[in-house]
Amino acid sequence: MQTFQNTWEALNDSVIARANAEGLRCPAAVIHKGVESGDMSKREFLQTVDELLFTNIDVTSTAVASLLLNIAENPRFQETLRQEIVEMKSDPAYDVQQYIAKRDALLHYAVLESLRMRPVLWFSLPEKTAIDKEIGGYFVPSGSAVVIDWKRLNTAPSVWGDDSEVFRPERFVGMSPTSYRHAFLRFGFSRERCLGKNISEIILKTILIATLEGYSLRPSKHNAVREDRFTVTLDDEVEFTPIK
Repeated sequence: MQTFQNTWEALNDSVIARANAEGLRCPAAVIHKGVESGDMSKREFLQTVDELLFTNIDVTSTAVASLLLNIAENPRFQETLRQEIVEMKSDPAYDVQQYIAKRDALLHYAVLESLRMRPVLWFSLPEKTAIDKEIGGYFVPSGSAVVIDWKRLNTAPSVWGDDSEVFRPERFVGMSPTSYRHAFLRFGFSRERCLGKNISEIILKTILIATLEGYSLRPSKHNAVREDRFTVTLDDEVEFTPIK
C-alpha cells in the first residue's frame, strides 16, 4: 500500500508540474490549489483525486453497462420503452428534463430495476455501529465494522417476490418507496450517501434515451461476471444495430 501511495503521489506531482509549466488545463491542478492555499492537506488531495478516478468512473461505467445489457436481454421491454420515448418526444410540450424527472415512467423503472438487479459493488463500504445492536439473534457490539452483501439485500424475496432475480421493471408500478426502503441499496445509507446520487440517474436516463432512439440492442456474448474487480464488472457484449 505504501508503495502505491508513494507512486500515486509522484504521478500527481508530475502531472501538476507539467500542467503548470505548459499552461495546460488540468482538473488535478485546479484541485491542488487547495493544498497550495492550505485549505486541504496533501493526503486529502490525493484521496480526492483517486476517488474521482477509481470510484466514480468505474461505478458509472458499470451501471451504464449493466443497464444496456439488461435492456438488450429483454427485447419485449426494450420495444415498449422505445415506444414510450417516441410518444413522449412526439408531444409538442416535450421537455427532456421533465421526462427524466418523472417517477412513474418506464424509463425510471428501468433504471431502478437495473440498479437493483446488478449493483455496482459486491459489498457496501464498511460502516461502524454507533451502539450495541442485536440483529437476527446476533449481538453486534458498538464500533464493529459492518458490510452488506449488496446483491443479496437487493434481491430479497421477502420484499421483491419470488421473481426477485428477474429483470422486471414493471414491479415498481404501484410500489411505495417506503416498502423497499431497507431492501434497496443504491448510494449508501444516512448522511454518508454518495454525492453522485444527485446526477447518476440523470446520466443513466439520458444515455438510455439517446441509445434507444438510434439503436436496437441485443446481447452478442454471454460469459460471466468478473470476480477480480472492485466493481461488479460484466464480461459480456451488446450489439448495437442502427434503427432505419
